[in-house]
Amino acid sequence: MWRSMVATILAAGLAATAAGAGDLQVNGKLISTVSQGSPPLQVTSTTAVANLNADLLDGLEAAAFRRKLHNVVTVSASGGDYTSIQAAIDSITDADFDNAYVVFVGPGTYSERVTLKDWVTLVGAGRFDTHIESAGSSVFGLAPTVAAATGAGLYHLSVENTGGFDYAVAYSVGAVNAGPVVDVSLFAHGATASSIALDNGALFSLFVVASEAVASASGAGSTTAVAIRNSSSGLYLDRSEVRAGDASTSNMAIQNTASSSSYVVTVSHSKLKASTADISSDAEFTTYVSFSELGSGGVVPNGGTVKCAMIVDFALTPTAYTDTCP
Repeated sequence: MWRSMVATILAAGLAATAAGAGDLQVNGKLISTVSQGSPPLQVTSTTAVANLNADLLDGLEAAAFRRKLHNVVTVSASGGDYTSIQAAIDSITDADFDNAYVVFVGPGTYSERVTLKDWVTLVGAGRFDTHIESAGSSVFGLAPTVAAATGAGLYHLSVENTGGFDYAVAYSVGAVNAGPVVDVSLFAHGATASSIALDNGALFSLFVVASEAVASASGAGSTTAVAIRNSSSGLYLDRSEVRAGDASTSNMAIQNTASSSSYVVTVSHSKLKASTADISSDAEFTTYVSFSELGSGGVVPNGGTVKCAMIVDFALTPTAYTDTCP
């Protein structure tokens, strides 16, 4: 049979020789004219062929084929599994405590509301690179840009609520045991009634580390700006900056509010700044502040207990530490 193949190749102007029993050596191109639907080449051996280079596979360059990590879903404007964060989260149906997922969000701005799913953590490319934004709402429960879930953390991204309605909430943590917030910027502004960067109602103390929470209010009728509101929930805040301003009635960096039970808020190595109160705390709260900087708002106990150690009070002596809460 190979003799007829050689004759065909020679007729096409190519040089071909029998290199060994059953072998065919061709000095030139081997072109198949087999019709569509029939394989142009059949191979029985599974042994790798040296120096065989493929330029495209299914029309894609080799660089397009990345290693798929277990339980990691990617979001990007191009090249990811999804272009929408919510679509990526919704695609996960088997996440639980023993089978947690990560949704990695590439650089860019994503204009959407995001509702997290239990045990699905959101990780960005950096809080200056991955940005999630949405407008506010006239219904408080519908205002959040990102809503928390059990075991779901936020890492390395920024979340912004641009207001435009009564309420602006960047990140809302309801009655769930949410995961930590690490290296995240939360911004809420532009609401006509209330702007809250972090609305925390977690079942257990929420951990916020190396992050930023900023709330401001603008527009006719604006009344309240709260950077972090702890509603019947504890908080551990470390190495973070919390600011609130521009509201006509009240600006609070941290507001602790509850009607029953008892809660603990710990602030360490952080900066708090607001004109009405750096910390406002109801009687149900005990707040510990250490190695931190407080602004002109100071501490407004409201019946709560606030204990300070190694505090810089910029309203008084910016260069001296004190164990007295301003």
